[in-house]
Amino acid sequence: MRARTHDASAPPDSGLKRESDSRWSRLARPRVNLDALVSRLLEPVDNSSIVFFRIAFGIIMLWEVQCYLNYGWVASEYIDPPYYFPYAGFERVRPWPGVGMYIHLYALGLLAMCIAAGFFYRVSTILFAFGITYVFLLYKAHFLNHMYLAVLISFMLIFIPANRALSVDAWLRPPIRSNTAPTWALVLLVAQMSIVYIYGGFAKLNGDWLRGEPMRTWLSDESDLFLVGRWVTDEWFGYFISYSGLLLDLLIVPALLWPKTRWFAVVALVLFHRFNAALFSIGIFPMFATAAIVLFLPPDLPRRVGTRVRSMFTPQHRRKSANRKAGRGVAPSPDAAPIVSFSLRSALQRVGIVCFAAYLAIQLLLL
Repeated sequence: MRARTHDASAPPDSGLKRESDSRWSRLARPRVNLDALVSRLLEPVDNSSIVFFRIAFGIIMLWEVQCYLNYGWVASEYIDPPYYFPYAGFERVRPWPGVGMYIHLYALGLLAMCIAAGFFYRVSTILFAFGITYVFLLYKAHFLNHMYLAVLISFMLIFIPANRALSVDAWLRPPIRSNTAPTWALVLLVAQMSIVYIYGGFAKLNGDWLRGEPMRTWLSDESDLFLVGRWVTDEWFGYFISYSGLLLDLLIVPALLWPKTRWFAVVALVLFHRFNAALFSIGIFPMFATAAIVLFLPPDLPRRVGTRVRSMFTPQHRRKSANRKAGRGVAPSPDAAPIVSFSLRSALQRVGIVCFAAYLAIQLLLL
């Protein structure tokens, strides 16, 4: 019988050690993937879509504020009513006395202009976020989902560096100028808008909506609607609009994110919001959601469009663009370079990413 050979150089428990090492490597792999994800979220991305959204947000909120002032909503909604229905836990939040509400709304309008212009951006976003939240909390009976979304976006903009380009701040303080922003800033806005559509789709999955209501009832008085007025009272049209809205809300996010269907989704979404604006009095949401489409498109698209438009009117710029054709991308500025070291700034950004992820997860759990 052949004697069993034994490798004297290998310890007796080498098999156990290899198995243990393999187990620990499997446990450590998610950590490596998480670190890679965080590093990816800290990488720079072209900030032109974020800058465009900042400008659009400021202009749209200025429009909302002027509606409160010009249509008499301040007096009819916050001064004249003898009683208010507060939110639970916010019973002490009351309208300002006298002309205080007018001053508050004018201040919000000024802050909205500052956000659009990128002037004292950080201070303006902080004051606007708390100011618009105060208005939102005054009267529970006046709940508007687009105002709630404006509150959420306002607080997000506090942390998003949307003033690095096309802003008064960047003009006054050249060191902050940059053509990039951290990837997490764009991902956060895209995720928030995605939740809006996904929730809208889930909310429509109920018996009434699947039976064509309340769309059929709402459409019955819209026979003068452009192009489709002659069909609004037909049975099939109520079902068509109901199921079109349901499918759009559920499918629009993946359709926008997939390059092959992106532009079809953009056209469908613009038509959807235009139809809603023409049919219903839902305030700023159609404008807001249409402006937010840019967040789902290639991040550098607004910059490329702006460059193309300028080149049509400035021959000198056209020659420079031709010379730069080989390097189409935007070079990251030093302050926007990937941050992977364990510096204080890196640690704070990692903590912020975790907090934002938890915030988005809570919203998904509440769907």
